Amino acid sequence: MREEIVNELGKEITNGKGCIVLDFSCYFPYANQDCLEFKFKLGEEELEPYKYNHRYPNRDYVTISKKMGRRVSRIGYPVFVDLNDEYFFILEIEVGIKDYKTVQLGFPVIIKLTEEKPVCNLGFRFNFDAATFQFESYYEHENDGMIGHRHTIWTNKEEHNIENAIVITPLIQDYSKNGVYVAEVLTPHPQTFEHFMC
Repeated sequence: MREEIVNELGKEITNGKGCIVLDFSCYFPYANQDCLEFKFKLGEEELEPYKYNHRYPNRDYVTISKKMGRRVSRIGYPVFVDLNDEYFFILEIEVGIKDYKTVQLGFPVIIKLTEEKPVCNLGFRFNFDAATFQFESYYEHENDGMIGHRHTIWTNKEEHNIENAIVITPLIQDYSKNGVYVAEVLTPHPQTFEHFMC
């Protein structure tokens, strides 16, 4: 994975850009995965093309990966941003069955990346059958001189066994769009490039 991260992000990070890596997946354990509608946008920003694939060993997870010319990202959907600017946007995710029924989910996100910590990740896992989701973002944690990973998790699961998880509840329900929007702000954790590659 380290080599893929360097290949996909290294040049832009070296040239002074920041990057948020979106790692989105939907658990959809059915033979016909072509009927799955699973897409996202960052506010009104038009995103570059992406592709559904299976980046995880469990093929029941459908993942979204950025298309980069003839290549497809092996780490998710990297979005490059300027450093030292605070970015606020609404992450909109649509998931459901094509030409039948989908739900739109809206989440406010704030990120600020710096020269010291120019990258962050935001993972999203949606369980289609249970209609549950969780976001996660990793960060560096030092314990007795050892640097390791910890993460923050945001979820809509009322009952869970996830330590320190933040439970998200709907703020607004837009029935005309079958949409749910939340007030809880997602704040992915900035990391050093070296730690991000671990």
